[in-house]
Amino acid sequence: EDNERHYISLKDKLDAWFKWPSNYMFKFIVPNDNKLVTLVETWFGPEAKIRHMNSAQNNYVSISVEVIMPSSESVINIYRKASEVKGLVAL
Repeated sequence: EDNERHYISLKDKLDAWFKWPSNYMFKFIVPNDNKLVTLVETWFGPEAKIRHMNSAQNNYVSISVEVIMPSSESVINIYRKASEVKGLVAL
């Protein structure tokens, strides 16, 4: 229920700040594991601009995704998927 309240609040903020469809930037940090990086990439279409940067110790990968999102709901759906991935941090 707290999660649901969080998503409702996020939707309100997204709708206040963006006019949909809109360019949106996602940022994730994941353990340096090709399977996790690939999983995150599967959430986005071929038009997404995806950049990776390894941490200094090479233990983690920062993934930045710039993509046109159709609605605040579509953004929240990505964050819902992200919340199910062990070790992933959404910024």
